[in-house]
Amino acid sequence: MSERRAVELRNRDWEILLSSIESGNCVLLLGPNLDVATEGGSEVNLCAELATTLQEELAARAPVNGNFSLIAQLFENELSRDELMFELVRFYRDQAEDHATLADPAFAALASIPFRTFLSLRHDSTLERALTQAGRTPSTDYYDFKGGLRDTIFADKSQDHASNWGTVERPLVYTLLGTLEPAHRRGSPVIPETDHIRFLEAPVPHTPHLSTDPTTPPNATHFPSAGFAMQTRYPPHLPHVPTVRAHNTCF
Repeated sequence: MSERRAVELRNRDWEILLSSIESGNCVLLLGPNLDVATEGGSEVNLCAELATTLQEELAARAPVNGNFSLIAQLFENELSRDELMFELVRFYRDQAEDHATLADPAFAALASIPFRTFLSLRHDSTLERALTQAGRTPSTDYYDFKGGLRDTIFADKSQDHASNWGTVERPLVYTLLGTLEPAHRRGSPVIPETDHIRFLEAPVPHTPHLSTDPTTPPNATHFPSAGFAMQTRYPPHLPHVPTVRAHNTCF
């Protein structure tokens, strides 16, 4: 189960956070451990479910209760990258089809908050679907940790820097871990352990550059996060990988 418990905050903290959201100075960090609702009324962690699916094929060669990136690494080593990608694409495609008309209370709540920008470490489309169901029109972009240097993720878009980062009506969902979309689209997905290591290494020497855009969202001063387990490696690194100096609140 993912952690949905709120961190103890003072009334002043909540008031500052709400004021930051209202003024458009808040970027939500969305992690992989926010469960999604099922038709039976329960919740499921997609990463854990996918790890179990991969683990079944590895049988005794995989550790019990191994985390997703470790299981994915063993699967890739045992079989191939192509087979790993095939399983991932199929899993998330089936998941999207099964949940196409299903309202998810947690994601619906996030979609109702007027965030203009979401930085996501997920590979599913639950957030985008919730935003659409809330009457908003999300746009998406991706970081390609295997790609070439790009000075800006918005090079082919309007030079209106602020609006490229999203508006309340048209929020931006920027996926830091790439995309599972077809190969002709940029955004190599970060899946097994070796990918995660390379992902954390790539922005530091700028190979490729994370670009100045996600490091400096206009006016962003607060980066609340949701869907991160206590052992997740990214919250300590995110203020350094995107090199932001921000107040980071988990809820």
